[in-house]
Amino acid sequence: MQERNIDYLLVGGVALLSYIEGRNTQDIDLIIAKTYLNYVPEIQIIEENKDFAFGQFNNLRVDLRFTQNSLFDTVIKNCVAERQFGERLVKCVTVEGLFYSNCMPYHPFIDKDNFRELAFMKTTFSY
Repeated sequence: MQERNIDYLLVGGVALLSYIEGRNTQDIDLIIAKTYLNYVPEIQIIEENKDFAFGQFNNLRVDLRFTQNSLFDTVIKNCVAERQFGERLVKCVTVEGLFYSNCMPYHPFIDKDNFRELAFMKTTFSY
């Protein structure tokens, strides 16, 4: 995405891995402007609405959160940290941004298989 000048922000489980160890994840979560979908045709969009989309990149699930949602727009503008992933610096959400970007009261793609992740988020951010 950096090579294509796509403004993005890594959020979700992979972003969390840059702060703690041991979190297992099977997808990648990004905040981007919906218009940038045209610049990443490699992501096959499976389902989409005004705030979210999910798709596939090869065998990897990709969950997208769009900046036209004011919460996600605020996070991408105010909760950015560059984090090291291997040899590359990646635009990654801050700890505060992780909390905000995962507190959307309604997520249209939640199903019974995702309840473990919701329980994890609850215990991670509980005091």
